[in-house]
Amino acid sequence: MITAASATLLQLLRDELGNAVPNQRITLESPGARQGGAGGSLIGLFLYAVAESPYLKNEPPTIQDAITRRQPPLTLDLYYLLTAYPSENQGDPSAGQLLAHANLALAMRTLYDNGVLAGSRLRSDLSGTDAELRLSLNPITVEDMTRLWEVFPEKLYQPSVGYLLTPVPVESQRTIGPESRVVEDTRVTGQLAGAGSTGA
Repeated sequence: MITAASATLLQLLRDELGNAVPNQRITLESPGARQGGAGGSLIGLFLYAVAESPYLKNEPPTIQDAITRRQPPLTLDLYYLLTAYPSENQGDPSAGQLLAHANLALAMRTLYDNGVLAGSRLRSDLSGTDAELRLSLNPITVEDMTRLWEVFPEKLYQPSVGYLLTPVPVESQRTIGPESRVVEDTRVTGQLAGAGSTGA
């Protein structure tokens, strides 16, 4: 389901930004993969962290059939880094940066306008399910953002924003049961002491 969640976000951006940014230049690549240039990413959505959702950790089992229950799904929080890269095709370096800023604003507006992803917006294994994913801006401190970019020491920092996508369900394969059913209920009713006897 992580794949499906990422595919959903990628397709959303490509659908909404297609008039401004070519689809092949909106990618899931990390900042360390490639930047800008004639064929590099202009918008990158990088999955940098995955964690179990603490709010849905103790959900009850789901009913699979009359005698079997399924372990509740593992529910994940996915953390993404949205980055806009400058195009190196601009004669003026500032023009490339201004384009990156404009693309970042377009991408952020798209994600803001689609804070709840469900129904026809869902892709891959999430398509056709009743899943409802919530997407929200996840502010990253300057210190934490610096640490993220330090993972890519040979790359120049580019404008980036953090996002959280939740809850992303990963169905469990573990079942509980089958539980034995009551097929017969036998009750023995005893007589009260002294019942039916006659006194002397």
